[in-house]
Amino acid sequence: MGEIAAGLTHEINQPLSAITNYTEGCIQRIEQNNADPNDIRKALEIVTDQADRAGQIINRIRGFIKKKETKKEKLHIDEIIDEALDLIKTDVDRRDITFNVENDAAELIVDVDKIQIQQVMMNLIRNGGDAMNEHGSKNRVLTIKTTTTKDGDVEFSVTDTGPGIPKEKISQIFDPFFTTKSSGLGLGLNICQSIVESHGGRMWATSPKGKGATIHFTLPQSSKGITHKEKKRAA
Repeated sequence: MGEIAAGLTHEINQPLSAITNYTEGCIQRIEQNNADPNDIRKALEIVTDQADRAGQIINRIRGFIKKKETKKEKLHIDEIIDEALDLIKTDVDRRDITFNVENDAAELIVDVDKIQIQQVMMNLIRNGGDAMNEHGSKNRVLTIKTTTTKDGDVEFSVTDTGPGIPKEKISQIFDPFFTTKSSGLGLGLNICQSIVESHGGRMWATSPKGKGATIHFTLPQSSKGITHKEKKRAA
């Protein structure tokens, strides 16, 4: 129960942080008499989406505890990347982070639980930002890559320009409650790994000396079918 409670705290913190960031931004603009109604409306729409996301995360965790099947849909890889970046944009902008996206698998399709996989992407992006921020990295670049493996799976990777992971600790970073941060629960990567494995993929880390750290994960490529993007266009 302690692990479940800690996991819930970690997962729910991401949409709550987004809600806080956007509402603070709205208040600041209003106080500065710089409140464009369209900008405020867009920010409030994001707040609404994030509140709904928080509710969905709770339902996903409840379903996970009860061993219910995840709710999967067909998504293009670019949808996953673009939406995750959009959701976390305000957070990383404050840290002066530059993104480098090399999305070679953009048009490939995976069959996933959208909320869960986006949480994985957001967590990896935030972890990379934290690593660079905590160690005062001057060149703060996060590189997100997607490629196809020789087995036909889609491989995602998120690389930071932080200090990297010590060789003796790299095998421990997916253990529950292990963290290299000065603060943190040490559950993010463990939860991410569980999500990826539940989708039929795997997750691992590499950290060449002096070149930051990279977290990799794979997802099986889906058979053809109507994707989420196509459904939206049809609607």
